[in-house]
Amino acid sequence: MKNVGVAVYDYLKTVAKGSVKAGISTAILHNGGVGLVPFRDWNSNISADLKAQIQKASDGIMDGFVKIDLPSGK
Repeated sequence: MKNVGVAVYDYLKTVAKGSVKAGISTAILHNGGVGLVPFRDWNSNISADLKAQIQKASDGIMDGFVKIDLPSGK
């Protein structure tokens, strides 16, 4: 999911500090800009093993062990 609120909050912090800079802000796991939607009502339908695999993949992305190729925009 996109955590748009994180981007808005971070931008407003730069406005308050007077340090706004032009450019692109990329939403990634590291900055909380994207993440998985909570399982909510499906929580009991998802096995502990699958949850552990998902967590391992997420941790691997954040630690740099799992590489993500981002599109170049071309």
